[in-house]
Amino acid sequence: MKFDLCIIDGNIVSRVQPRKLGLIMASQDHVAIDVAAAEIARVNPKAVRYIQLARKEGLGNLTFIPRGEPLEYFKSRYPKKNLQTKLLSRAYAIAIQTGISKKLGLE
Repeated sequence: MKFDLCIIDGNIVSRVQPRKLGLIMASQDHVAIDVAAAEIARVNPKAVRYIQLARKEGLGNLTFIPRGEPLEYFKSRYPKKNLQTKLLSRAYAIAIQTGISKKLGLE
């Protein structure tokens, strides 16, 4: 379904601990806005399956033109993963890839 306007409220974000980010994003391209959000969160948009699928289906673009504050400003304020969170994320990804996650009830 195509939308005329997509809005992301990144006023307060949470990863390890909640942080006031003070970010509101709007775009007519809902794929591009998710790419921008992924970049702020330091997630490679090419590694996000639904973003790639939406692009392949012609629902939007991977490129965007930022307006206002630079993305680097919000990247610097976005909560960073600590080592424990990185290890848990990697372990979860491996569990999904190997199929163990279903046996463990994670999916």
